[in-house]
Amino acid sequence: MDEKKYSTAAALLAASAASLIAGDAFADAAPEKAFLGARLSQYREDSIDRSRVLDGAETERYTIDVQHLNFLTPLAGSFSLSADVIRESMTGASPLGAVKLAEGDVRVAMSGASISEERQDVTLGGAWYRDSSVWRLGAGRSTENDYEADYLSLGTEYGFAEGNTTLGVSVSMSDDVITPTDAETFGRIAYAEKDSRSVFAGVTQVVSKNLLVQTGVGINQMQGYLSDPYKAGSEAAPLDRRPDARTQRTWTVGARYFLESIETALKLDYRYFADDWGMDSHTIQYGMGRQFGDRWQLEAGVRVYMQGEADFYEPYQVPEVDPQPEHFSMDYRLSPYGAVSVNVNGRWSFATDWSFVFVVERYQSSANYTFADVRLENPGIVDYVRGSIGMEYRF
Repeated sequence: MDEKKYSTAAALLAASAASLIAGDAFADAAPEKAFLGARLSQYREDSIDRSRVLDGAETERYTIDVQHLNFLTPLAGSFSLSADVIRESMTGASPLGAVKLAEGDVRVAMSGASISEERQDVTLGGAWYRDSSVWRLGAGRSTENDYEADYLSLGTEYGFAEGNTTLGVSVSMSDDVITPTDAETFGRIAYAEKDSRSVFAGVTQVVSKNLLVQTGVGINQMQGYLSDPYKAGSEAAPLDRRPDARTQRTWTVGARYFLESIETALKLDYRYFADDWGMDSHTIQYGMGRQFGDRWQLEAGVRVYMQGEADFYEPYQVPEVDPQPEHFSMDYRLSPYGAVSVNVNGRWSFATDWSFVFVVERYQSSANYTFADVRLENPGIVDYVRGSIGMEYRF
């Protein structure tokens, strides 16, 4: 196959498996049409089992309703502009930590009265399409009643060898401000800051007309107040006191294959994560997607996740000892556990330039699913269901 045909094959493969490819597929020209999309989503955590919480504690966990509007338009032939607006409404209770009772049982202490919060997020972006490269710039702001974040990203993708190889690099930063509610009443911090800086570099290679492979590495550095102010506790009995710096590293590798005999796109991804808090994790994702006629596209996927624990994680509150540990957390997100999720999503193009889209996901976690040693399963680990419906219009 000559180089020009390889480039065409790359475009066909990307089109066949567009939504199976992590991130944006490389494009060497600005979009020809404008795009407007609107989605409604709900994320609902399973109620925690009554036997796992302290007597009288809340058992209903978070429910988050999300409205998402996004817009993209070509501009002056070689540019595009985009805007994303997200609004979230959250209610429910959250695990504060675990307590070991006199009889030996470990129970979760919940946040008590139902939480009600809202978040607004606005992101503006632009892209500049050149002969063999694309430059992207994005900036945004996220606000809650107790949290603000300003973020910025810059990235470029460069294609060569007739478009068969693409190199990509991106950098991003975020500056966050934390102002917890009821700080004086509960002895929380009244104000804190944290920031993060990230860089990612990757390469995508078309191996044949049906096979595409990708790999990349990323580093994220965070500094500032990294504890959870709502789990802080007291000096005598700390519930959450984390280091003020964290460096995270990731390596990803994946492949996309178009199986011509059944006209199906296949995806396989692996991600390794490690940080200087002593945590590491492994993620494997498999997916397949198929076009049915001119109107339907359906995809299904399975994700398997396993992680170890942070160096300073403890499954339940430590006794009142002196001196107290410098760092300590009972957060289930820092505990050893694994999870399996299954998702199905689809697109129905019911009219020219109009599409209906949907996503359904079920996620279940357990300490039995991880590779790591588990002293005691954290009773606060979460199961959830997520669903989304939306409309898209191109004009």
